[in-house]
Amino acid sequence: MSTSKKSYTLAFLYALRRAAQSKLARRQAKITLIIALLLGSALSIIQITLDYHTQSKVLWQDINHALHSNQSAAGQALWRLDSDLASVLVESLIAHPLIDQAEVKTSNGVILGQAITTSNAPQNWLTLNLFGGARKITRDIGYGTEPQIGILSVGINPSQVSDSFIKRTGLVLLSGILRSCILATVLFTVFYSLVTRRIIGLSSHLHSAHSKWPEPFTEPLDYAHQDDEIGQLQHEALQLLDTTYNQYHNLINTQSELANTNVKLEQRVADRTRSLKQAMEKLAEQARTDALTGLANRGYFFEAAEVLLDQARKEGVAMAILMMDLDHFKKINDTYGHQTGDEVLVKAGQVIASQCRPEDLVARYGGEEFIALLTVPTAELASQRAEQIRSQMGQQVFEHSDLYVSFSIGIAFCDHSTSAELPQLIEQADAALYRAKHLGRNRVEQSPV
Repeated sequence: MSTSKKSYTLAFLYALRRAAQSKLARRQAKITLIIALLLGSALSIIQITLDYHTQSKVLWQDINHALHSNQSAAGQALWRLDSDLASVLVESLIAHPLIDQAEVKTSNGVILGQAITTSNAPQNWLTLNLFGGARKITRDIGYGTEPQIGILSVGINPSQVSDSFIKRTGLVLLSGILRSCILATVLFTVFYSLVTRRIIGLSSHLHSAHSKWPEPFTEPLDYAHQDDEIGQLQHEALQLLDTTYNQYHNLINTQSELANTNVKLEQRVADRTRSLKQAMEKLAEQARTDALTGLANRGYFFEAAEVLLDQARKEGVAMAILMMDLDHFKKINDTYGHQTGDEVLVKAGQVIASQCRPEDLVARYGGEEFIALLTVPTAELASQRAEQIRSQMGQQVFEHSDLYVSFSIGIAFCDHSTSAELPQLIEQADAALYRAKHLGRNRVEQSPV
């Protein structure tokens, strides 16, 4: 070991030994650790609680959306007694991660379609009782003037989502404890370096200086209640008051050093603040983006679309919402594997983005569904843009040469005469998408203007 490295090591061990021997340093370390652990635990509990309520709300909205979007199809299947349509409907419902069984039956008990899936998530008391527990939801289905011609029922099994939430909760708690320990270590190190170490050194220095004076300070002493370095510092400072004038130049030097230290500290704070701002901007960008396709995610789409629609209405600009769904995507995953499925999703996102303008808003809506908010003057032009997307998707080449992927697209057009809000427009586009699916897929259907 070189001489310089050995001297640094010895200096570090000496400082560590002095900190271990100091009552003030030990008390500071204990209090810092307790506060950091309490704060970290409280923040982790708050984060877990907020995550649970948010997850519950999103899951319930997803289930309601799935049921609502399929009620019309269920009504048609029951009215026509179309078991094929009912089978397609229940198969699409059990594709939802929370739904493990679905059934369509007439009011007299005839089952037109039924599907059941088995979850591979571990089953225990906690996973079965989170997010409302396993339950069954039933909706009365009507058609035309008939208020009830049958029943659509689904079985809810939250075990898979609950297991994911439990694992995430464990990670949050573990990371919270780890962050608390790191925070306590950093706070202790910084405070010890800036304050405690200096107090200990000053106390030792004043004690040595006092022992050299021939006539010690004899005024009554005001001892501190704590038996630590602060009390000793007060005692030694009173004994050395008669040397204040002689030590004045040392005070000036100390003030200069303190000013330099403050300048350096302010620079460090500015650097840390800048780094934190950059990290927060990066996290904000990640929160708006779908990790697989690079498009905007569903949450950011709703947030931005509301603003764009409001601005378009004020300026009298027409817009259109495109709901795009990859045909037979589950079959692609089952046949070629999820890696190929991910490749298809990425290509689909690239195709949509390439056919949209910079002012358009494109997002992955969920699963194999995509959504776009286009600025178009007419409904005919919106249909043309959708046809371009559909055509381009059909021309894509994949690693598996026999793989052909197509889009079904539904359009909802909105101009200055339309008063529908974003949820209604999405519902109209979704209905047009369903019509495209029902009419054979790989086509574009537009909601009536």
